[in-house]
Amino acid sequence: MNIKFLKDSIEIFNRRISTCAEGRYIYCWIDMLWCYICFGASPEDYFRYELYRKSNYEKNRFTTYRRSQKLIKTYNNPGEIAKVLDKRIANKIFADFISREWLDTESCGYDDFQRFLLKHKEIIVKPVAGGSGKGVCKYSYREGDNLEQKFREIKGSMVEEVIEQHKAMNSLNPSSVNAVRLVTFFDGQICNIIVSYLKIGAHQSVVDNTNAGGLFGKIDAGTGIVFTSCVDNHFQRYLVHPMSGIQIIGFKIPNWEILLETVKKAALLVPELKYLGWDFAILDDGVEFIEANHDPSHIGQMVDQAGTYEFFRRCIMNLKKHETSMPAAKANGYKTCSQKPSWRRRRE
Repeated sequence: MNIKFLKDSIEIFNRRISTCAEGRYIYCWIDMLWCYICFGASPEDYFRYELYRKSNYEKNRFTTYRRSQKLIKTYNNPGEIAKVLDKRIANKIFADFISREWLDTESCGYDDFQRFLLKHKEIIVKPVAGGSGKGVCKYSYREGDNLEQKFREIKGSMVEEVIEQHKAMNSLNPSSVNAVRLVTFFDGQICNIIVSYLKIGAHQSVVDNTNAGGLFGKIDAGTGIVFTSCVDNHFQRYLVHPMSGIQIIGFKIPNWEILLETVKKAALLVPELKYLGWDFAILDDGVEFIEANHDPSHIGQMVDQAGTYEFFRRCIMNLKKHETSMPAAKANGYKTCSQKPSWRRRRE
């Protein structure tokens, strides 16, 4: 345990203890250290999953920070991580699941950028790497703007056409694309959906991440229906969206079966990265790949306080069984994803 970790732990503990654990300072400090040693729980894990209320048996069911890091190091080939970490590479690999236009400002010239902007008028600017919505912004062209200066400012970033999401998804919060996050584990034969949740932006943010004030609620994988309230980064729960007033519990994700089919096909394209978090937008006529994360957050357990570690254990057992089996694509009976997709209509 290094000095920085200790300082961060004290800061998080002091911030959370008064509101989350009725001020049981000494007990929680000892218990938090116990949870770190035995279960790999970080201070955020300890309060997110209310481990101070749970028995050791219940605590052991959660995918904690250390366990998640071990999954990443063991089952995501370090040499292949760039396939999802670099959004330019990811957009090429998963091109069959993307209908929006995008441009790499690192490799294009000013004329290309100008044509792109004048065509779309409004664009999303994002770093080529990174997560949590950091550095993502929307730019709207206005007559008289100095586009050469703007191009210099964003040089090295990606620019994308703004996604036009499904009307029902847009009603939740119009300022952001409200994506679905699916955490998956590829066991060598099939892509297992470990957990899925709806991410919703708030406070006029253009991103839906919790670090930007966003909310998330858990989705039943069998029906595509949100069955919990939503939670924000401050552990506040919402039955309705605080800005739009739309009820969250019972909200049905459109095109759910198409989404499940698509993420399983996408996972087959990067079998060396077995543990991933996928963000997809829901369109009127299908779904749209946004990004894949090689270090997916395990925060989805927070909403209903249900641990997911047992699911990972089962997947790992299946992986060991399938290590010497036929190639994953044939085992699933899938054809290559270069065939014309059936899960959405192509733009004319």
